Amino acid sequence: MYSREELGPSFGPYEVNIFDKFIVLKDGTKISIKFWFPGPVKGFGENVTWNKYCDEIVDFEFEDKFPTVMEYIPYCKSTFTRERDHLRHPWLASHGFVIIRPDMRGSGDSEGLLFDEYVQQEQDDACEIIAWVADQSWSNGKVGMYGKSWAGFNGLQVAYEQPPALKAVISLYSTDNRFTDEVHFKGGALVGSQMLSWAAVMFAWNARAPNPEQFAGEDWKATWKNRLEKAGQAWTKKVD
Repeated sequence: MYSREELGPSFGPYEVNIFDKFIVLKDGTKISIKFWFPGPVKGFGENVTWNKYCDEIVDFEFEDKFPTVMEYIPYCKSTFTRERDHLRHPWLASHGFVIIRPDMRGSGDSEGLLFDEYVQQEQDDACEIIAWVADQSWSNGKVGMYGKSWAGFNGLQVAYEQPPALKAVISLYSTDNRFTDEVHFKGGALVGSQMLSWAAVMFAWNARAPNPEQFAGEDWKATWKNRLEKAGQAWTKKVD
């Protein structure tokens, strides 16, 4: 937990608690999520107990319900974006927003397989996560998405699906027309200087093992091996 004194004068009135837990999607896939949660403040419970195998925060008294903001990307929250996340998300949480950072299906500390960017499964999972958030006791039923690049793209794509609880999207370094001006394609033509280097980087990132301490499932090593065998390939390859 970040106390009000630790956060400093530029932050909001709330202290910030940080939790890791998972939720189970309809098909049984477990998605690992990091939460930045506002409170406790005067009138809130002093003790917070969090168990990643529970569906609720327990021993925590709420005087209010909070809006939620989601950043939805495949870059492992427990390693690759850890430092960046802790510089960014506590500020919003201190102003009364619940911030969630899921590792997308098949990435980071979540179960499942990830085969490409912006697939329909990615959007379907996001809609399911948003619906889960809206149904929680601490939620005011309003969810926003924000982010740049990948999170900018899928924020617009998820908005197109019109999940009822999604009320706002802030999209940076993205486009609503991938055919004409997406970084990997221009007018439908592959941009080699961007796509080839990016595909190589994603190949390396996806080969990283889940964090055993924050992994959503029961056997991180088996999940990692399955991910390497079934989804561990470059996302662009030579076509004969």
